Amino acid sequence: MLIPELAKVYEDNFSVYRVRKMWKAMQRAGWDIGRDKTARFV
Repeated sequence: MLIPELAKVYEDNFSVYRVRKMWKAMQRAGWDIGRDKTARFV
């Protein structure tokens, strides 16, 4: 459930976001995940 959402946010931002920006984007999207978990998927 989390992986498709991460992929969507990543693609929506032209695939240029790295860990910190992806982590912040996921927080803005309403997902409360840790930066370490985000790093494993990016």
